[in-house]
Amino acid sequence: MNSIALQLKKGYTTGTCAQAAAKAAAVMLTTGKMLESVEVEIACGNVLNIVLCDQEITPEYARCAVIKDSGDDPDITHGAKIVAEVRPASKAGILIKGGIGIGRVTRPGLPVSVGEYAINPVPRKMIVRELSPYLAYFQGIEVVISVPRGEKLAKQTFNPRLGIEGGISILGTTGIVEPKSLSAYQASLSLQLDVIKASGSIRVALVPGYVGEKFCKEALGIKDDIIVKSGDHIGFMFEECAKKGIKEVVFAGHIGKLVKVANGQFNTHCRHGDGRLE
Repeated sequence: MNSIALQLKKGYTTGTCAQAAAKAAAVMLTTGKMLESVEVEIACGNVLNIVLCDQEITPEYARCAVIKDSGDDPDITHGAKIVAEVRPASKAGILIKGGIGIGRVTRPGLPVSVGEYAINPVPRKMIVRELSPYLAYFQGIEVVISVPRGEKLAKQTFNPRLGIEGGISILGTTGIVEPKSLSAYQASLSLQLDVIKASGSIRVALVPGYVGEKFCKEALGIKDDIIVKSGDHIGFMFEECAKKGIKEVVFAGHIGKLVKVANGQFNTHCRHGDGRLE
């Protein structure tokens, strides 16, 4: 398994795409010259050369895009176009905004405040770092990040359950997408707990899949906004609930999953064992 994983191609995050597009747009705005690619140092310290597309320069702004490359990770945003438009601003500093296809946060508990565009802290930091040198040319800079297909793509992500509406999030802590990243999936599950806790609820329903979700809604009358589909990661989610101080957990699902957990198997995927007869 490890030898196969080592052969998988890594990709780069939507945050890296936004960082590269923003830097390239700033360079084009100040030099008046088109760029075909741009070099960026991402959050983990790696230096990448990112290919650009849809370049445009006008007297008022410069705009370009990066096509998201998730490598061998089955990421729904693979191939999405991440666009940055940079223009001078009258207000001092760097203002980062979301455009079409970027979601807005509507519920507390996420790293970004309610009402803000869902551009996470690390991508924001990297964009500011790239644009800061260009404040020597302008009093202020405004950058708008957009994703033309973002609203459609967001319906296939965790965003609706996290209270992010209208588009995708610009994400990334290292700048790199690890193929088939278990940690990224678990982080998304943990974020759902943060949102539920921030809503004031001390109760969570964990379900492996559709059977448990249906039972919670129809038999127990549990509302959808505190149900988390945890898949096979039962033990991880129990531990996260304990860490976050969630006092009451309802665990419901198919009997085949429940008896595995009763037998002490806290990842219920078949590769971790069976144990149902025992």
